[in-house]
Formats: sequence, structure tokens, C-alpha cells
Amino acid sequence: MVKSHPEKTTFLGKSPADPTRIIPPEEVAKHCVDLETFRKLGKDPKAVVVDIRDPDQRAKEKFDMEARSIPLDRINSLLNNSGLKASHLLFVDTSGKRVEWLMYHLIDKGFTDFTFLEGGIAGTQAKK
Repeated sequence: MVKSHPEKTTFLGKSPADPTRIIPPEEVAKHCVDLETFRKLGKDPKAVVVDIRDPDQRAKEKFDMEARSIPLDRINSLLNNSGLKASHLLFVDTSGKRVEWLMYHLIDKGFTDFTFLEGGIAGTQAKK
């Protein structure tokens, strides 16, 4: 709808939508890493690991890295913290799908140093 009818679409709070702001899947993929790489990146002192799953999801599947638990619906409060722009943000979700939407907000707020766990928690469970 954004590409075919931008005049009828609101995208990131703006209407008409700008179709040039659509992030191609290959660009999202550049920010996704496997669990081993994610763990290594998480050891960096500049890294901030953020679990964007909601509390019910976190209760069902534990994640064994220390992470700030901030559900996606409250993530803007984190992104509005300008002190975090100097950090490397590492995000984990349930299946790797929510991070695609998160990337729009990260870019919109000027973040450039961020990484997603490829496939989310579900992807790590499938490889066990």
C-alpha cells in the first residue's frame, strides 16, 4: 500500500507515506547475526542488550544473556535517550520479525549502531 497508494497511507506518523523509506529485506539482514556472534558483541563494554519481547514471551522462553527488558510497545522511551546513541544496541525478540519494524524507528531516531539476533529466541531454540 505504501508503494501503490502513498497518499492513502500513514507511515511512521507521516502522511502521505514516503515509499523511498521502505527498508529492503537485504538491508535488515545486514544487521542480523547468529547467536555466537550476538554473544561476542554483547561482551563489548559499549553494548546494551535489549529484550523486546513482552513479559509473557519472556516467561515462556528464557534468554541466558543479561538484557534490559523493554517490550517493543515501550521502546521509544529507550530510543529517546540520546546517551544510547554512543552504545551498540543489540536487540532480541521472539522470532526475528519484530526487529524489522524496530529498524524503522531506530533509523528514524538517528541510530546507526545496532544488531539483531537472527531468528530471535525461536531461531536459537531450533538449532539446539
